[in-house]
Amino acid sequence: MLSLPALKRTAFLQPLCNLQRHHFSDSAQKARALPQRVFEGPNLRPSIVIQNHHIDSTRWYDFEQHPSDIYVNTPAKAGTTWTQEIVGQLLYNGDLPKYANTESIHDISPWLALSIRPKQDVLGNLQQQLEKKNIQRRMIKTHEPVEAMPFHPECKYIVVARDFRDIVWSLYNHYSQITDAAYAILNDKNKGYSFKPLPKFNFEDGSFTEYDLFKMMLTEPDDDGNPDGGPWWSQLWVIGSWWKIRDLPNVKLVHYANLKEDLAGSMRSIAEFCEIPIDEERFDYIVSLCTFESMKARSVSPIPKDAPFFKDRSKFMNKGQTGRWQTVLSDEDTEKYRTVARRYLDDEGIRWLETGKLN
Repeated sequence: MLSLPALKRTAFLQPLCNLQRHHFSDSAQKARALPQRVFEGPNLRPSIVIQNHHIDSTRWYDFEQHPSDIYVNTPAKAGTTWTQEIVGQLLYNGDLPKYANTESIHDISPWLALSIRPKQDVLGNLQQQLEKKNIQRRMIKTHEPVEAMPFHPECKYIVVARDFRDIVWSLYNHYSQITDAAYAILNDKNKGYSFKPLPKFNFEDGSFTEYDLFKMMLTEPDDDGNPDGGPWWSQLWVIGSWWKIRDLPNVKLVHYANLKEDLAGSMRSIAEFCEIPIDEERFDYIVSLCTFESMKARSVSPIPKDAPFFKDRSKFMNKGQTGRWQTVLSDEDTEKYRTVARRYLDDEGIRWLETGKLN
């Protein structure tokens, strides 16, 4: 295993004034029915705060970045766990127990801004990783726009996207598995900030369907000033923020459809971007660990085995399919979603979000 040279830790306080900004095309602006979301762009310190039932982005203020850090940045249910597994298996040569002293990458790759874990536990774990010789590099997942987290020009930011309609269908399954114990923690009124609680629905009797969630996420405001995203937060806002900085050299776009189509090729591309050397003799085995079938069989999940937060932990990795919405949504439904998407993405971005294809 090849180790990186020691890198100096730095505290970051000043904005990245020289980062290139990307603007929507005139044609997209004319077609937009909703006001355009204003993006501040990346900074060494977060420029906005997100606080809701899941996220408290003020946690980033107490986090010290390291130039070797890798970030997996995604909307919810877009391939986060999959990409974490890919990066983790590449970093530790397909043997997490031997090299990282853990069975699960999620023990060392947290969602830092998740509000339900004690902040000092998360930050302490990440700080300790810098001092452990067996930890190659830290990997942190996010479900926030770039403005809500620190952005360092030497860190690596992998941006994972998935068709918004597939996200909704996958999120519906996730939502249906949340337990009363999880609702109690997520909606705890003693978090120190106000937010709209995550509502409960009856998922068993057919009174609340994937289509109902689809409509809600396009029309119900979130806690962050967006006209969409409720009862969660705007996933289109998240991906739109990262899309606008896609040309920065330390940002890499990855799409769920491309992972499904060519997993090995996608993994090689991710390894090259992250500067992770590949052991060719073990590469095929490493790829096999990262297939959906292998991950589901091993119940790969960020939810601890003993945590009472998910009704059936094996369903965290549910179907891994795309296009299940096709028998439900009409062309009019798709156009309504695209109208909302144009608040955050230009036409090229929407095409990429839906297909994984770049012009």
